[in-house]
Amino acid sequence: MFGPSHCVAMLLPVSLMLALTSVFANPTPLLISPPYYYSISYFPYRHYDTTGSLWNPDSETLQSEPESSEIEGRTPLRKVFTDHSSGNFASDVEGRISASLRNAFPNFPTSLSAPLSSFFANPALLTLGGLLDGAPCTSPNAEAGICTNSRLCSSYGGRSSGSCSSFGSVCCINTVTRCGATVTLNNTYWQAPTTLSAESTCSLSIKLDPTLAEQRRNPICQIRLDFEVFSIAGPNTQTVCATDNFRVSGTANRVPIICGQNVGQHMYLIAPSSTADIQLIFTLGTGTSQDRSWKIRTSLLACSSTSLLAPDDCLQYFTQSTGTVRSFNWREVSPSAAAPRQLANQDYNICFRTEQIINTNSFPRVASSICYTPCVITTTAVLPQMPPLAFSLTGDSTGSFLPAAAGAGSSFNQCANTDYLVIHGAVDSTTPTSFNDRFCGNNLNPSSTQQTSVTLCSTAKPFNVLYRTDGSESSTEFANNGFCLRYEQRAS
Repeated sequence: MFGPSHCVAMLLPVSLMLALTSVFANPTPLLISPPYYYSISYFPYRHYDTTGSLWNPDSETLQSEPESSEIEGRTPLRKVFTDHSSGNFASDVEGRISASLRNAFPNFPTSLSAPLSSFFANPALLTLGGLLDGAPCTSPNAEAGICTNSRLCSSYGGRSSGSCSSFGSVCCINTVTRCGATVTLNNTYWQAPTTLSAESTCSLSIKLDPTLAEQRRNPICQIRLDFEVFSIAGPNTQTVCATDNFRVSGTANRVPIICGQNVGQHMYLIAPSSTADIQLIFTLGTGTSQDRSWKIRTSLLACSSTSLLAPDDCLQYFTQSTGTVRSFNWREVSPSAAAPRQLANQDYNICFRTEQIINTNSFPRVASSICYTPCVITTTAVLPQMPPLAFSLTGDSTGSFLPAAAGAGSSFNQCANTDYLVIHGAVDSTTPTSFNDRFCGNNLNPSSTQQTSVTLCSTAKPFNVLYRTDGSESSTEFANNGFCLRYEQRAS
């Protein structure tokens, strides 16, 4: 009734099960569940506490470990490939399965490298039970996190806040609070240490590597920085960030050096390749009583997330149809010759994603234009200060108000060569015959004879603004504030 081939077919699954039993029968393998191994999807790991000590789950004691070896803001699952005798998890398990199968079947293939390596390298295995879901989430108190297993979250210093849709997953909030750390996990916060020394440097490394378990499914192309807290010393009288500054290295796009107050601002960093180390660096000087603090959210944007990625030449990217765009260090505070707000050496693009606009009693339509209006200033002027200006580039805001004087070569401004804003095809919304591309002075107006700001609209796509300042302010162009503009996309 049953031939030899049928017997072999029936014996093969049974033998495979026996072989797997042999693999996991050893008291030391990875996939068994001693007290500190929670499930087949929860692998052993080494974990450092905040003092830099190493916890050994076998002895439940702390061992000394150099602090520099810690990688914060990422899953310990990476160690699944390095904590074994051979240094390769797939090879270890493969070797034991292959040996057991060869004992049962002498003619069994000598290597299972390809299928087993493929199986254990499959990120789906690492997401069983919500272990490393990795999906972004928002906690009840509006903090950004990732979905993961609650025990794994606490193991690398994160804290659970709310739940995720995946079974057994929580929204894990991870915060790094020291200098010199390295992160590889999406939605990690970098917060200033409690104690900061003068004349020091504090840096964070963001490691991009598609071979990491947490990045394998979604290789990273861009990083978005959101400055939820950002307060360091402002520029000197020449608008240069000479005392304190924040800079970025290792990116494919140009990122200006900034300083001062930048709460609510953001930056997009373009990764030069799939594998890169991008550095965020604070340099802190002396001679100031400035309270220094920051909390920066680092969002790792996958190459496949096309709706989230900024165009490669854009430092800032706005994805709402209306909002506010400001130069770095702009505040509704009157600048002075000793404390200007505008920063030197700014040269970057600000881009706006084209949105669908819903008008009353009409279907959504793609925006055909974008309009810019200087922000409304609500601060009351206190003599001898002048009220802060929403638009103040090149002109001396402590003296007579200069007209916009857009364009090149005007004798009473430096708009052509120093500090300016470029809005291609900008037209006065109430006077279509008044138009220009380049703007400076103390008024946003395409006409050099007008001394009031107006709303400018442009139909040039893609929607973007170029902001440029020179290396320092001269004696005739100080106390500038930069710009604060309300933007609105419109459909004709």
